[in-house]
Amino acid sequence: MIYEAENHCPGGVNVFPYYASIGLAISTDQGMTWPELLSGSYGPNRYAVLQVPGPEPTSEPTPTNYGDAIPSAYIDVAGGTTYLYVAYIDSGTPGGPGDDGLVRVARAQLGGSGPLSFIKWYKGAFSQPGIGGMDSGVLPSKGCTGAQVQPEISRNDTYGVYMITYVCITGDAGVPTQAAWFYSTATSLALQDWSTPQMIANSQFSITDPCTGASAGGLQFDGWYPSLVSPGSPSGHTLATGSVFFLNGCTGGLPRAFTSRTFTITTAP
Repeated sequence: MIYEAENHCPGGVNVFPYYASIGLAISTDQGMTWPELLSGSYGPNRYAVLQVPGPEPTSEPTPTNYGDAIPSAYIDVAGGTTYLYVAYIDSGTPGGPGDDGLVRVARAQLGGSGPLSFIKWYKGAFSQPGIGGMDSGVLPSKGCTGAQVQPEISRNDTYGVYMITYVCITGDAGVPTQAAWFYSTATSLALQDWSTPQMIANSQFSITDPCTGASAGGLQFDGWYPSLVSPGSPSGHTLATGSVFFLNGCTGGLPRAFTSRTFTITTAP
């Protein structure tokens, strides 16, 4: 299991802005149980795999959240080697290297012994350590004028290409106003040779900031965390048609609902 860990209590004080890192948990009984975090330390089957450079903050992060966050995972076999790829975002401090609004990717080789060691993509190659290493965006452009979030990598078996999908948030003067789903294709995850991102038709809707109703804060949009599924395909693989499952509602509270739309790919890569 690849997951996001948020620390909202730097120095023992509970605050909303958080420091994020990405962790890995391993179940030894096919997912029935998972290792707990004991006494604030990690164990052999649960540990951090992706963190930004520098120490974890001891006081409230300013001006907002930062760290490696919002991961999704995909397993790929190439040349007889199996890799676990993780797409994520680097919520860097404003003006810093992670403030470009582009999706990041890291990978770890599977099949060995001991903890997985992830390597981040940085300026054209997998070259930086997962813990504390630098990273850079993998897509040639944003697709919109804001930021890429909530990425997912899959393999489209109809067209024989890898596909990355994500939510692209557009804002005016830093205030988010609308968002849409975008996609890009690649022939190799080792090369990260992604095409220019394109908007997915019928996916653009307005953003409500802050959310309406009984909410704990956040942004409201009809399409958070899109995940593509084609029935009958292996995990992580899609075809020309299928369903997109997503969150309709507020990222920080109510209203929210788990729902889906169907998709059809009508444009060849």
